[in-house]
Amino acid sequence: MYILFLILIFILVSVLSMQTDKSQLERTEFLDRNYTTIAKGIAIILIMLSHCSGHWTFGRLLTPCGGIGVAIFLIVSGFGLNESYKRNGLISFWTKRLGRVYIPYFIVMVFFAIVKQWDFKTCILNFLCIQSPYWFITYIVGCYVVFWISIKLTSRYYYIFILLFSVLSLFILPEMQAEQSFCFFIGIIMSLYKNKLFNFRDKRGYFNLTCVCLAIVGLFFLALKQLPCVRNDTYQFEINIVQLFIKGPLGIFILFFIDKQKYLLRNPFVRWTGRISYELYLVHFPFYVFIQSKFLPALLLIAISYIAAYLFWHLNNRVQKSIL
Repeated sequence: MYILFLILIFILVSVLSMQTDKSQLERTEFLDRNYTTIAKGIAIILIMLSHCSGHWTFGRLLTPCGGIGVAIFLIVSGFGLNESYKRNGLISFWTKRLGRVYIPYFIVMVFFAIVKQWDFKTCILNFLCIQSPYWFITYIVGCYVVFWISIKLTSRYYYIFILLFSVLSLFILPEMQAEQSFCFFIGIIMSLYKNKLFNFRDKRGYFNLTCVCLAIVGLFFLALKQLPCVRNDTYQFEINIVQLFIKGPLGIFILFFIDKQKYLLRNPFVRWTGRISYELYLVHFPFYVFIQSKFLPALLLIAISYIAAYLFWHLNNRVQKSIL
């Protein structure tokens, strides 16, 4: 009965993924909106696999997937944010961030505040993204603030301030943020040099060699991290450096590698997953710690998360339209 229930949920998830608009069948170009949506879909799948497999027998092999998925999100966020700035400047900058990022987060925080019975101080810190169960949201909001302030200070050399923020992140932030410290900046640079990147991408031989080199660098440092002398006898800052060279290169590798996978570019499920990726992150994150080493509960959590995220995505769209 348990297995049958799980199968029915997966069937429902598959049906929902087909309920996408016609635009999802449009042609996908390198790093356009459809492309980055697919990248987000792959990223959240990697994150959920990492979260849910932590206690499995082979779960250790999937542990790096979470950080790689976060790296993809940050690179795509930096790229998309700068592309928007190039087109529209800072017009409606915070309105867009409020609608897509903060409103869903606020709704989830209200749920946390009620269930966990937070005191007033805890509520304020969490609602202001200063202290949050979702470390990624705290960090990405910080990236938004730095991006906005940098442009206000100097619209020409703003990327230098973002680079300084990345360096400081590596030195002063906790491990999870430090290992991702340059990913948002990489997305900004990819946008700034978009034409050169596209021209380089057209040189297939060099582009393919770059992808291979990125994979080799990431896998080399991943292997290096497994050495006992690195794991046990290395300071945290040095570990962060190793992690930096795992997550960043492999994140870029996957982002570029998508370009070669026609199946992924045309896959409605992956694209649909990308559309609801933020909601998937918000929905599944509080509950993955409860599944422990059980395989079926992990599958059940993923399936239920898809359904809940789909409904949450529709709710968020309605709330945004009514408020903004």
